[in-house]
Amino acid sequence: MVAKNLEAALGNKPGILAEVAKEILEKETNAFFPLILKVIPLKLLFKYITKYTQQYSSKNLNVSANFISKNEFNASFQPIDHAQYSIQMCDFNRGWTYATLIVKGYENITVSEISCSPRSEGKHPCVYNIKWKPTANILQRIKHFFSYSLRDQRSIMTHMEESHRTLQNQYQEILSMRDFYSHIMDSMGEGIIWLNAEGSIEFTNKAFCRFIELTEKEILGKRFESFFSETSIVGTYTKLYTNCRRQPLVPFETELIYHSKKDEKRSGQTTIIWVADEHRSPGYLISIRDITETRKIEGQLSVAENRYRSLYENSPAIIVALDMNGRILYANPAMAEQSGYSEEELLKMHFKELIAPQAEYDVDYLIKNLLELPTRLQEVHFKTKDGVWKCIALNTYHIHDSDGTLAGIAGIGIDVTETKRLNEQLIKSQRMDLLGQLAGGMAHDFGNMLTSINGFSRLIAGKSTDEKIKSYAESIERSGLRAHDLVKSLLAFSRGDSRQSVIFDIIGIAREVKEMMYGAVPKTITLAADFPAEPYFILGDPGKIHQSIVNLCINARDAVGSRQGTVTLRVKKAGENNDLIHVQVEDTGCGIPLDIIEKIFDPFFSTKKKKEGTGLGLSVVYGIMKSHKGEIYVESHPGEGTIFTLEFPSAPSKSDI
Repeated sequence: MVAKNLEAALGNKPGILAEVAKEILEKETNAFFPLILKVIPLKLLFKYITKYTQQYSSKNLNVSANFISKNEFNASFQPIDHAQYSIQMCDFNRGWTYATLIVKGYENITVSEISCSPRSEGKHPCVYNIKWKPTANILQRIKHFFSYSLRDQRSIMTHMEESHRTLQNQYQEILSMRDFYSHIMDSMGEGIIWLNAEGSIEFTNKAFCRFIELTEKEILGKRFESFFSETSIVGTYTKLYTNCRRQPLVPFETELIYHSKKDEKRSGQTTIIWVADEHRSPGYLISIRDITETRKIEGQLSVAENRYRSLYENSPAIIVALDMNGRILYANPAMAEQSGYSEEELLKMHFKELIAPQAEYDVDYLIKNLLELPTRLQEVHFKTKDGVWKCIALNTYHIHDSDGTLAGIAGIGIDVTETKRLNEQLIKSQRMDLLGQLAGGMAHDFGNMLTSINGFSRLIAGKSTDEKIKSYAESIERSGLRAHDLVKSLLAFSRGDSRQSVIFDIIGIAREVKEMMYGAVPKTITLAADFPAEPYFILGDPGKIHQSIVNLCINARDAVGSRQGTVTLRVKKAGENNDLIHVQVEDTGCGIPLDIIEKIFDPFFSTKKKKEGTGLGLSVVYGIMKSHKGEIYVESHPGEGTIFTLEFPSAPSKSDI
């Protein structure tokens, strides 16, 4: 390694060490040694050169010479341990051999390499062929030596002084670099540790002292694993050590938990490197980055995320978000359950695909005016995948990206369909009760007046001999009788009771209504029926039930009008135990607008033209259903038709009584 570093310091010039060896032998040895070289015969020199080399230069080398002639021989350098013999050492010995012949005064020297041990991977020794011109006699060589020594003494001293100054400068640079790196090491935020091969700490910086809350004196000499918070980590640490030694200079990273002086757990992102260097004993270089606070924050964020995710996933409320184009960004399980679509299907949809066509909730307008519109609560009517319409109370608010940019809108809503239906029924029931009381009072008073009118009209008709007057009286009586029937309807509505209660088959009543309606509907309307084969029995007044079903069928016919359409009369069982019977009248007409659907059972309320309806049809049906302890439901959306459902309690057949 020294030879390699020396060669690198001299610019990595090929064969530079041969020149170095020559210069050392010529200028750096004492005056007596060159004299010995000049005087001693070459064969004798090589006889003792191996002993001299192993004693003073390299114990890893055997040197020998094979003389071919007086001015030619082969020098052989045989390494004992080839792994410790480098190309640089080969160059150095070649230069040393060449310089030896120069010192001895040989001229025109040529050195040719026959083989090289490092280059042949230790299969052959280093062998050089050396040739030169014959040397002068010994007296001439002694004379030449003394002249050489005196001539170059001053240059040798100059060179030594320059070398000394260079070494001094290099030493100062080394001290400066040491202080510089020491300052960096102490200023680092990461803890740095050097472990010897046995795992004991030989060096640590201030950052690790702060991390562990111990002084450097308390740390040095201790086993690294003694600072772990749990003994279970030791196994992981030992395995990591083994992997490091298998791959020197390759960093291995893991997270370890340490304990401080106060027994607080500290998290450290730890990197371990096995360093094997011939300049010093091998060991482990460890760097530790304190991530304790990071892990605490991550833990808190994880708890918060789990909490809000649990609320998001388990909330019975609908949670949905839309981007700036109105497409669904995310939807929670409640939204998927309420809509009937899976989350994957919802993420491919535009929110408008769920909204009723004539609903007041305008998604495009809401997004376009997102910045101006405040957070607000709205009712949204949307259609499920199964075709069921639902009403959602949706509260919308803005959502932003991580950089604060407006990203869209989000909404939290609850299904108020059933609540709204029950509330509407309650309001209708209260309204019907009030209107029933009012209608009852009016019917009694109006009935008394009709009794007088009808009595006097009959009296006039019976006593008058004037046919014209008699005709007028009869007309008055007929009008009075019709008015009296209207009063009966009002009284039936006000009382809400059934005059005749018998057990009968509702299927038979429905079939009669169907047969009767064939002549009452135009050819553009298809009259369909869906009746079960077996009879369904209810308790009530067959006439009033017949009247109610006819009333609903006529309304369905009027809703379809002159267009092509269908009116369907259906009877089926319902309820958990099939203890309810539903009579449904369904049409494909224009539907009932949302703003008036809650008023349709009010007495005298009608959407028909003047003189085409009294407005009492549905209110009378409502009263009849209440008197039969039943219910009437309506399901309608503009443009999609209407379904009226009469719900009766099921009764046992006559044979079961």
